[in-house]
Amino acid sequence: MRWPPPSPVKPRISGDRAPDGSDIARATSANETTVRAWLRDERSPSGDHAERLAELSSIVERLVLVMQANYVPVWMRKPIPLLDDDKPLDVIAAGAYRRCLPWWPVWKPLARSSVLGRRLHGAVRDLVASDTGR
Repeated sequence: MRWPPPSPVKPRISGDRAPDGSDIARATSANETTVRAWLRDERSPSGDHAERLAELSSIVERLVLVMQANYVPVWMRKPIPLLDDDKPLDVIAAGAYRRCLPWWPVWKPLARSSVLGRRLHGAVRDLVASDTGR
């Protein structure tokens, strides 16, 4: 079985919320030519590149729940106070992606459909927005 499966990049991080090729390269420590080949389905990431890509995808999927999707790439490139002013793309590249989501364990167990979940979702969204200067 081929790992990751075909089209590992496009289905998980596409559209407005997708980091561009240079951001994917930065987060995975791959060169941009390699990332373009991944995006064209000519090659598949493997090893550490695949790990970093999966982590990037996971973070993007979570961030769109608490901020506008088109702001995610901006947030990924800027120094974040909660990360000691490190940039999330660089944190992911270093293999420390969990540092990008310090608030996630608190919010995750609550369903967005519950009243408490919706209130907490709004509070987390506001916290992330205030931390990012929005």
